Amino acid sequence: MLKAVLHGKAGRIEQEDNETVSWRKLFKSHEDLMTAAVFGRFSYLSPKVQNYLLQQWLDTKEDFSNFEHIEFWPTYQLNDGKQERNVEPDLVLNFTNCNLIIEVKPPEGGDQYINQWRREIKSFLQSEEGTDKPLYFLAIGRVSKKDAAI
Repeated sequence: MLKAVLHGKAGRIEQEDNETVSWRKLFKSHEDLMTAAVFGRFSYLSPKVQNYLLQQWLDTKEDFSNFEHIEFWPTYQLNDGKQERNVEPDLVLNFTNCNLIIEVKPPEGGDQYINQWRREIKSFLQSEEGTDKPLYFLAIGRVSKKDAAI
């Protein structure tokens, strides 16, 4: 399906004002659709491929070959001492020996920003999932050069 969308072969969908929009444009502006389309297949990859991709993306030697679970848009409570709020990263990948939070921004969406990353990390660490395992964070798309250096 994603190939059909990317190559303009998926057709168009009608919106409420009787105008149509291409699937490609829709995917480019809606991060959840892109996230689900790409990472919905992650568990189908072999452990060797999963490990290789994540090591390359994160520039680490961590072992990502023992994949356990993927959760899309989990909700965590963030307590910052003043208030509680819900925080929803795009993905959390659990491995036997570590966890990975992924935040995705589409080409035509909003930018990544460090305060959102901090909230996602802090809320995860405050949750029951925030165990003694190492935690990695990966921001994909719309990352400024200033934030990429962090």
